[in-house]
Amino acid sequence: MPETTTAAAWLIFLATYAVVALGKIPVYRIDRAGAALLGGSLIVASGVLSLEEAYQAVDFNTIALLLARRAARHTCEHGKTPAPIAKSTTGESQRNGRQHIPAIRNRQSFV
Repeated sequence: MPETTTAAAWLIFLATYAVVALGKIPVYRIDRAGAALLGGSLIVASGVLSLEEAYQAVDFNTIALLLARRAARHTCEHGKTPAPIAKSTTGESQRNGRQHIPAIRNRQSFV
């Protein structure tokens, strides 16, 4: 890989990583997903990876897992799930009027 291509790859990677770490860039209205898409597009457009190499680099099992988690969270947050199920999946429960995390509550019962 030529030096200019390597430098472009590092620059694109670091810029994308910075946006992902910060969460979003308000001036450009780009969030984490947009930054990842833009970074991947720039990697292909700059010639660092061919389109075929970019397709091979995608792990579709991870993409499916992320989409499923996002759908489940959206369902719980928007009231389509009964409250007890939503609370148990988010780790919240009520005991004696106080909030407890189930793992801590179970550990205290053994002490």
